[in-house]
Amino acid sequence: MLALWPMLLKRTAAYGTIAAAAAMMFFLFVQGLLASGTVHRGACMALQLVEEDRQAPDFTLSGLDGVKKSLADYKGKLVLLHFWATWCAPCLEELPSLYRMQRAITNDDFALLTVSVDDNPEIVKDFFARHGVPPLPVLMDTPRAIAKTYGTEKFPESYLIDTTGKVRYRIVNKRDWSSGPALACIRSLLH
Repeated sequence: MLALWPMLLKRTAAYGTIAAAAAMMFFLFVQGLLASGTVHRGACMALQLVEEDRQAPDFTLSGLDGVKKSLADYKGKLVLLHFWATWCAPCLEELPSLYRMQRAITNDDFALLTVSVDDNPEIVKDFFARHGVPPLPVLMDTPRAIAKTYGTEKFPESYLIDTTGKVRYRIVNKRDWSSGPALACIRSLLH
């Protein structure tokens, strides 16, 4: 019986080595998926996105507070650029989920930029006050020039811009941005 112990120890050590090698291979496999974009692509496809791979056009717009901001201010961050209007019914349905998403994603490497195409900032300010919707970071594109630059003609429409400044996904029509698939997509792009 004592003679079996060395053999059992050798087998246990061999199994441990095999398990460690398998764990390392799995880790490298997952790292490869993350690097190739397969993981975020899978997480994001549940949102029925349109894949894109183009440089995001830079812009400078004024916020509701009059402060000018440009996309370049967010270089190195994942940006959800969202075009909307107060007269757009699907946009109004979507806004609360954007607010909830913004509260759920607390990573400093993520920024939500909403761009209103309304005629003036007072309309947007009145909208937030009248509907009791918590204000989101809103930039004003009254001539719709930036929306046109991005190719947006219908609202709402959003773009996920990665940390290198490339548009990765275009999202047409409303989404529940606080849903599990939406949050998983954004979190996968942050890793």
